[in-house]
Amino acid sequence: MIAVRKSVFDFIGGFDEDYPFYSEDMDFSYRVKKANSKVIFYPKSRVVHYRGGSSKSKEFNPQSLRKMQMSKIIFATKHFSPKNFKIYANTQIAKSIFIAGIAKLLSPLHPAFARQLEYHTANASIWREIKENI
Repeated sequence: MIAVRKSVFDFIGGFDEDYPFYSEDMDFSYRVKKANSKVIFYPKSRVVHYRGGSSKSKEFNPQSLRKMQMSKIIFATKHFSPKNFKIYANTQIAKSIFIAGIAKLLSPLHPAFARQLEYHTANASIWREIKENI
């Protein structure tokens, strides 16, 4: 959930409609911060999705992963130089390799870790492909 003054919302131009799915909140917050307004994260807030919510399935979904990565690519190309985009891609790869390693160790304990292993292995692979094409 995002709460923002209307004057700030109008000043930064609202949400960017170029994002097909995911990351529009990250872009919005980034632009608020660049406009010298304060961004506050309040971890105790809760939003409940009724009727299944936005990510109902617990199964790994390569199409959703691609959509999420496309939105991150839009964000990175909009706000970063090509050099910094490569740094961002390397960060995504390193993060996924690290999480996949932990998930691999823990996957015998719970099926959720196996899903995380599959997701982050695919995520690292796709980011490597993206970085090669920059």
